Amino acid sequence: MVCKNSNPKHAILKRIVRRLRAAGRSFCAGRDAGPVQLAIVIPLPDEIAHEVVKLQLSIFRQYGTHDGLESQPHVTLKMGFPATDIGSAVTFLEQQAARISSIPIEIDGFDTFDEGILFLDVKPNPALETMRQGLLRDLETALGFAPLPIEGPGFRFHVTVAAGLPAREFGRLRDEFKARRMSFQFMARHMDLICHTGAHWVLCRRLKLAITDERS
Repeated sequence: MVCKNSNPKHAILKRIVRRLRAAGRSFCAGRDAGPVQLAIVIPLPDEIAHEVVKLQLSIFRQYGTHDGLESQPHVTLKMGFPATDIGSAVTFLEQQAARISSIPIEIDGFDTFDEGILFLDVKPNPALETMRQGLLRDLETALGFAPLPIEGPGFRFHVTVAAGLPAREFGRLRDEFKARRMSFQFMARHMDLICHTGAHWVLCRRLKLAITDERS
Protein backbone atom coordinates (compact mmCIF):
# COMPACT_ATOMS: atom_id res chain seq x y z
CA MET A 1 0.00 0.00 0.00
CA VAL A 2 1.05 3.59 -0.57
CA CYS A 3 2.37 5.36 2.52
CA LYS A 4 0.91 8.73 3.53
CA ASN A 5 2.70 11.39 5.53
CA SER A 6 1.17 14.68 6.70
CA ASN A 7 4.30 15.90 8.48
CA PRO A 8 5.34 19.44 7.42
CA LYS A 9 8.81 18.06 6.69
CA HIS A 10 7.17 15.94 3.98
CA ALA A 11 5.89 19.07 2.22
CA ILE A 12 9.33 20.68 2.42
CA LEU A 13 10.93 17.58 0.90
CA LYS A 14 8.39 17.63 -1.93
CA ARG A 15 9.27 21.26 -2.72
CA ILE A 16 12.98 20.39 -2.78
CA VAL A 17 12.31 17.47 -5.14
CA ARG A 18 10.31 19.73 -7.48
CA ARG A 19 13.17 22.26 -7.57
CA LEU A 20 15.69 19.51 -8.34
CA ARG A 21 13.51 18.24 -11.16
CA ALA A 22 13.24 21.74 -12.63
CA ALA A 23 17.02 22.14 -12.42
CA GLY A 24 17.44 18.79 -14.16
CA ARG A 25 15.18 19.82 -17.03
CA SER A 26 17.17 23.04 -17.47
CA PHE A 27 20.46 21.10 -17.44
CA CYS A 28 19.26 18.64 -20.07
CA ALA A 29 17.82 21.40 -22.27
CA GLY A 30 21.30 22.87 -22.62
CA ARG A 31 23.17 19.65 -23.45
CA ASP A 32 22.11 18.98 -27.07
CA ALA A 33 25.54 20.13 -28.32
CA GLY A 34 27.44 17.17 -26.83
CA PRO A 35 26.89 13.56 -25.78
CA VAL A 36 25.10 12.85 -22.52
CA GLN A 37 24.11 9.62 -20.80
CA LEU A 38 20.34 9.05 -20.86
CA ALA A 39 18.18 6.36 -19.28
CA ILE A 40 14.47 5.54 -19.22
CA VAL A 41 12.86 4.65 -15.90
CA ILE A 42 9.57 4.38 -14.02
CA PRO A 43 9.56 6.84 -11.10
CA LEU A 44 8.20 5.73 -7.74
CA PRO A 45 5.25 7.71 -6.36
CA ASP A 46 6.48 10.46 -4.04
CA GLU A 47 5.22 8.76 -0.86
CA ILE A 48 7.12 5.56 -1.66
CA ALA A 49 10.19 7.38 -3.00
CA HIS A 50 10.47 9.33 0.26
CA GLU A 51 10.44 6.09 2.27
CA VAL A 52 13.25 4.69 0.11
CA VAL A 53 15.27 7.92 0.41
CA LYS A 54 14.93 7.83 4.20
CA LEU A 55 16.33 4.30 4.10
CA GLN A 56 19.19 5.40 1.83
CA LEU A 57 20.06 8.23 4.19
CA SER A 58 20.06 5.87 7.18
CA ILE A 59 22.55 3.66 5.29
CA PHE A 60 24.63 6.76 4.55
CA ARG A 61 24.77 7.68 8.22
CA GLN A 62 25.81 4.18 9.23
CA TYR A 63 28.07 3.10 6.37
CA GLY A 64 29.06 6.25 4.48
CA THR A 65 28.32 7.64 1.04
CA HIS A 66 27.09 5.26 -1.64
CA ASP A 67 25.95 5.30 -5.25
CA GLY A 68 22.31 4.73 -4.35
CA LEU A 69 22.14 8.45 -3.59
CA GLU A 70 22.92 9.40 -7.21
CA SER A 71 19.28 9.47 -8.34
CA GLN A 72 15.69 9.52 -7.20
CA PRO A 73 14.40 5.96 -6.55
CA HIS A 74 13.06 4.31 -9.69
CA VAL A 75 12.56 1.10 -11.65
CA THR A 76 14.85 1.00 -14.71
CA LEU A 77 13.44 0.21 -18.16
CA LYS A 78 16.48 1.17 -20.28
CA MET A 79 19.93 1.50 -18.77
CA GLY A 80 22.24 4.40 -19.62
CA PHE A 81 22.99 5.09 -23.29
CA PRO A 82 25.00 7.95 -24.88
CA ALA A 83 23.05 10.45 -26.97
CA THR A 84 23.86 13.79 -28.60
CA ASP A 85 20.27 14.65 -29.52
CA ILE A 86 18.12 14.78 -26.38
CA GLY A 87 15.20 16.14 -28.38
CA SER A 88 14.97 12.96 -30.45
CA ALA A 89 14.98 10.87 -27.28
CA VAL A 90 12.18 13.03 -25.83
CA THR A 91 10.12 12.63 -29.01
CA PHE A 92 10.67 8.88 -28.92
CA LEU A 93 9.50 8.67 -25.32
CA GLU A 94 6.45 10.81 -26.08
CA GLN A 95 5.46 8.34 -28.79
CA GLN A 96 5.96 5.41 -26.43
CA ALA A 97 3.96 6.96 -23.59
CA ALA A 98 1.09 7.71 -25.98
CA ARG A 99 0.42 4.00 -26.48
CA ILE A 100 1.28 2.40 -23.11
CA SER A 101 -1.19 1.75 -20.31
CA SER A 102 -0.45 2.09 -16.61
CA ILE A 103 0.92 -1.09 -15.03
CA PRO A 104 0.58 -2.40 -11.46
CA ILE A 105 3.95 -2.88 -9.74
CA GLU A 106 4.64 -4.74 -6.51
CA ILE A 107 7.87 -4.29 -4.53
CA ASP A 108 8.63 -6.90 -1.89
CA GLY A 109 11.79 -7.47 0.13
CA PHE A 110 15.53 -6.89 -0.28
CA ASP A 111 18.15 -8.71 -2.33
CA THR A 112 21.64 -8.08 -3.69
CA PHE A 113 23.55 -8.32 -6.95
CA ASP A 114 27.11 -9.64 -7.00
CA GLU A 115 28.33 -6.23 -8.15
CA GLY A 116 27.69 -4.90 -4.63
CA ILE A 117 24.16 -3.55 -5.09
CA LEU A 118 21.45 -3.70 -2.44
CA PHE A 119 18.01 -3.39 -3.96
CA LEU A 120 14.29 -3.71 -3.36
CA ASP A 121 12.94 -6.57 -5.46
CA VAL A 122 10.17 -5.97 -8.00
CA LYS A 123 7.99 -9.06 -8.28
CA PRO A 124 7.95 -10.74 -11.73
CA ASN A 125 5.48 -8.90 -13.93
CA PRO A 126 4.73 -10.13 -17.49
CA ALA A 127 3.06 -6.84 -18.50
CA LEU A 128 6.09 -4.82 -17.33
CA GLU A 129 8.49 -7.15 -19.14
CA THR A 130 6.47 -6.91 -22.36
CA MET A 131 6.59 -3.12 -22.04
CA ARG A 132 10.36 -3.15 -21.49
CA GLN A 133 11.09 -5.44 -24.42
CA GLY A 134 8.93 -3.34 -26.74
CA LEU A 135 10.66 -0.18 -25.56
CA LEU A 136 14.12 -1.64 -26.20
CA ARG A 137 13.12 -2.95 -29.62
CA ASP A 138 11.59 0.37 -30.70
CA LEU A 139 14.55 2.37 -29.34
CA GLU A 140 16.96 0.36 -31.45
CA THR A 141 14.77 0.72 -34.54
CA ALA A 142 14.12 4.45 -34.11
CA LEU A 143 17.43 5.74 -32.73
CA GLY A 144 19.91 2.90 -33.21
CA PHE A 145 20.61 2.14 -29.54
CA ALA A 146 20.90 -1.64 -29.19
CA PRO A 147 20.11 -3.30 -25.84
CA LEU A 148 23.06 -4.06 -23.58
CA PRO A 149 23.89 -7.73 -22.89
CA ILE A 150 22.57 -7.31 -19.32
CA GLU A 151 19.23 -6.15 -20.75
CA GLY A 152 18.37 -9.57 -22.16
CA PRO A 153 15.46 -11.84 -21.15
CA GLY A 154 16.96 -12.46 -17.69
CA PHE A 155 16.82 -8.78 -16.75
CA ARG A 156 15.60 -8.33 -13.17
CA PHE A 157 13.48 -5.34 -12.25
CA HIS A 158 14.56 -3.66 -9.03
CA VAL A 159 14.87 -0.41 -7.08
CA THR A 160 18.50 0.31 -6.17
CA VAL A 161 18.92 1.22 -2.50
CA ALA A 162 22.72 1.25 -2.08
CA ALA A 163 25.78 0.50 -4.20
CA GLY A 164 29.46 1.29 -4.41
CA LEU A 165 30.34 0.65 -0.76
CA PRO A 166 33.67 -1.03 0.12
CA ALA A 167 33.39 -4.82 0.31
CA ARG A 168 33.56 -4.97 4.11
CA GLU A 169 30.83 -2.37 4.64
CA PHE A 170 28.68 -3.91 1.93
CA GLY A 171 28.99 -7.34 3.52
CA ARG A 172 27.72 -5.95 6.83
CA LEU A 173 24.90 -4.14 5.03
CA ARG A 174 23.88 -7.31 3.17
CA ASP A 175 23.77 -9.29 6.40
CA GLU A 176 21.73 -6.57 8.08
CA PHE A 177 19.08 -6.40 5.37
CA LYS A 178 18.71 -10.01 4.22
CA ALA A 179 15.96 -10.69 6.78
CA ARG A 180 14.26 -7.27 6.64
CA ARG A 181 10.91 -6.76 4.97
CA MET A 182 9.69 -3.74 3.06
CA SER A 183 6.83 -3.87 0.57
CA PHE A 184 4.84 -1.45 -1.58
CA GLN A 185 2.27 -1.60 -4.36
CA PHE A 186 1.53 1.14 -6.88
CA MET A 187 0.34 1.84 -10.41
CA ALA A 188 3.09 2.94 -12.77
CA ARG A 189 1.55 5.98 -14.46
CA HIS A 190 4.66 7.77 -15.82
CA MET A 191 7.95 7.21 -17.59
CA ASP A 192 10.96 9.45 -17.02
CA LEU A 193 13.84 10.31 -19.31
CA ILE A 194 16.78 11.01 -17.02
CA CYS A 195 20.27 12.25 -17.82
CA HIS A 196 23.58 12.10 -16.02
CA THR A 197 25.29 15.34 -15.02
CA GLY A 198 28.61 13.68 -14.30
CA ALA A 199 27.70 13.31 -10.63
CA HIS A 200 23.96 12.62 -10.46
CA TRP A 201 21.00 11.47 -12.53
CA VAL A 202 18.45 14.25 -13.01
CA LEU A 203 15.04 14.42 -14.65
CA CYS A 204 14.85 15.58 -18.27
CA ARG A 205 11.22 14.82 -19.04
CA ARG A 206 8.33 13.08 -17.28
CA LEU A 207 5.55 11.70 -19.45
CA LYS A 208 2.19 10.35 -18.36
CA LEU A 209 1.21 6.98 -19.76
CA ALA A 210 -1.71 7.22 -22.16
CA ILE A 211 -4.25 5.07 -20.33
CA THR A 212 -4.42 5.51 -16.57
CA ASP A 213 -5.83 2.85 -14.25
CA GLU A 214 -7.02 4.65 -11.10
CA ARG A 215 -6.41 1.75 -8.74
CA SER A 216 -4.11 2.66 -5.82
